[in-house]
Amino acid sequence: MVNAGQLMKKDIYTVREEEKVHDLLKVFVEKQVSGVPVVGKDHTLAGIITEADILRQIHQPPSFIDFVNYFVVLDSDRVITGQIMEMLNRPVKDLMTKDVITVDEETSLAKISQILSRRKFKKLPVVDGQKLVGVINRSDVIGYLVKEFLLKKTDSSI
Repeated sequence: MVNAGQLMKKDIYTVREEEKVHDLLKVFVEKQVSGVPVVGKDHTLAGIITEADILRQIHQPPSFIDFVNYFVVLDSDRVITGQIMEMLNRPVKDLMTKDVITVDEETSLAKISQILSRRKFKKLPVVDGQKLVGVINRSDVIGYLVKEFLLKKTDSSI
């Protein structure tokens, strides 16, 4: 059966943990991706950051002082605009998910499917030790299943 090394994409977009969020957002838009692995020195996996992480940061409950200011301003659009502007200059490492579930190149398709479905992940980093070597998306798994089972079955029934 197929494993992670056969399914993964090796040519992937990444950001460095010290890059600013505004640079990350450019990658999201220009490359039409919803999340990317975050790498440290020597291409080691430091975390992952997604659009959901960005949205959570924008709508994060305010601290007590911010809470008071929030009601003084009474303009949620202005508050959110301020939160966005502040966030854009922060390093990606401040917003990324650090405790990332990964697989290695020998991980089976069954295990990959289980992780993606139970955890509701869209992407799963593939590592060799701590070094990022690829990523598997849900669409990679579905594409393999269609090609391997559906198309072969259709071809053989002709």
